[in-house]
Amino acid sequence: MTNKEKFLHEAREAQVLGMVGGAGGDESKGLWTARVMDGFDAVARWGGGQNAGHSYGDFSLHLIPMGAVKGIPGYIGQGCLVNAVGAIQELAGINARFGIMPQLRIDRNCPLWTPYHRYLEIYIEKIKDTNATGSTGQAIGPMAALDLLRTSVRTGMLLRPDLLRDGIEESYDILQPIFFQMQDLKWLGEVEHPEKVWTTLLHESSALHPFITDVGFELRELLKNGKRIVAEGHQGTMLDPKFGTWPFVTATPCTAHSISYGLGLPPNIRQQVLLVTKTMPTRVGAGPFPSEIWDRESAKNFPTLHPELFRDGEPRTTFLESIRRKMNAEMSTDAATAAEISQYFQVLAKEFGRTTGRGRSVGYFDVPWHRYSIIINDAKWVALSLLDVLSGLKRIRYVKEYWVDGKRLKDGEVPASWTSKLQAYAADIDWDCWPENIYSCNSWGELPDGAKKYVERLQEALGTPILATSTGPEEDSWMMVNIG
Repeated sequence: MTNKEKFLHEAREAQVLGMVGGAGGDESKGLWTARVMDGFDAVARWGGGQNAGHSYGDFSLHLIPMGAVKGIPGYIGQGCLVNAVGAIQELAGINARFGIMPQLRIDRNCPLWTPYHRYLEIYIEKIKDTNATGSTGQAIGPMAALDLLRTSVRTGMLLRPDLLRDGIEESYDILQPIFFQMQDLKWLGEVEHPEKVWTTLLHESSALHPFITDVGFELRELLKNGKRIVAEGHQGTMLDPKFGTWPFVTATPCTAHSISYGLGLPPNIRQQVLLVTKTMPTRVGAGPFPSEIWDRESAKNFPTLHPELFRDGEPRTTFLESIRRKMNAEMSTDAATAAEISQYFQVLAKEFGRTTGRGRSVGYFDVPWHRYSIIINDAKWVALSLLDVLSGLKRIRYVKEYWVDGKRLKDGEVPASWTSKLQAYAADIDWDCWPENIYSCNSWGELPDGAKKYVERLQEALGTPILATSTGPEEDSWMMVNIG
């Protein structure tokens, strides 16, 4: 059986298909969700919030599931963190762009954003100073933390103004000493009074009220009636608070373990996982990135310093052609530097954050990390994004294995102590690429032999079937991988 035949056979038995990021996020999980939605009855987000940027062509969402743009019912589970204004703006954006009002449901137990969360995030990042996580600025960590401390407000309270007011006042009272200290240090100006926060939140969130419900109950009813759900992931395994590079992680779980919990489903659901990754993984913010090519801070600032390279036009074309020649040079004196290689893939794939605008730092494909992700998430399949960016190159480096203190780590093993500088030697090997341009190709049969061999070699290294690969940001720029 081919990969496609195996997938269709096994996916037919699954109640939930989880789309999980394999590396540091930004792997096109939202776009892959839109691509595989056919045959499913609902799409749901189980974690994250405004920090997660998912793109569909040139259209971006942060909280609302990407499948909603196709008119499929969308659910925001209890594991998500809700910014009411942001959600309303996304609803309006979908309506303006696609002419539909999403069939959206928001769980009543989702923590709800207030300005106090943002102030707390500023305080924590300033105190941590050089050890700051480099968050997206959406106060995701404080929202999750205060909810665990039972001093939070939740979406369901929007329907109970009295409870909402009490929750806001309690949060203010608990955090007030921190606010006073921030004001003394000139880190913060005037802090909104709880009454103002309450009235503003009630007014700004009124459009969300009809969508608030018990999402877990509704999803369980769907499954009871034989319906099937796509669970659209956020961030990636490298950013999971337990399985990732703590403390440089996100605040809500993003591995497959958390799907049922974040959606309010029983743990024995029949679930299959599609691990989504890309040929050149990326990372933003602080934290370890074993296969990183260039300096993190320089990569972050590169799109801001050179915006002309991230727009179609002659400067972009000339830049890419120049660096590609250097990358293919046989003589070391003419070869591209690490900075140029990183810049090449940043520009070619337009690697900058949809939430923050920060440039993403690029790394080589890391086989041992992905083996770890596959094992942790029990992934049966892999979806590979950005195969096209390797077009025109003679070869590309990849990370084959990790070594720590002279010892080669075992399959599925990663260093126990993560720091900003990983104490591991990553053994790098080169793989051949191909000269042909495969951008927007959507047929396995039309791929050049070099591209097919790359995918086959990668599948062998991962030990897991690569279900599909993409060759561009358009919804139809992808293909099923036909490896027997």
